[in-house]
Amino acid sequence: MRKQSWAITLLVILILAGLALTAGRWVPFLARFVQLNTDLIQALELQCLLDIADTIVVSALGREESRGAHYRADFPTRNDSAWLRHTVSHHQADGPRLSYVPVTITRFPLA
Repeated sequence: MRKQSWAITLLVILILAGLALTAGRWVPFLARFVQLNTDLIQALELQCLLDIADTIVVSALGREESRGAHYRADFPTRNDSAWLRHTVSHHQADGPRLSYVPVTITRFPLA
């Protein structure tokens, strides 16, 4: 929970800094109260990138087919009967947890 509160605080600071940059008159005002720690920002960005990389790997290993840019040599063909669904990742303390949502085909048929 502490990690999330830091992330929320950082997000608010970055939003305020962005607003300050777009409205030039607020920069001196915010500069007195907001001091950005670039090392902290880079560490948080790295953690987010590692979380996303972990999610991509777990999702790719969980999908037992080849589809579009996702190719697996052990499952070389597309399998619509089993895998025509969206992969949804949920962040857990021990890593990403996958669930699946069916695809609704509305306008364009499958190719």
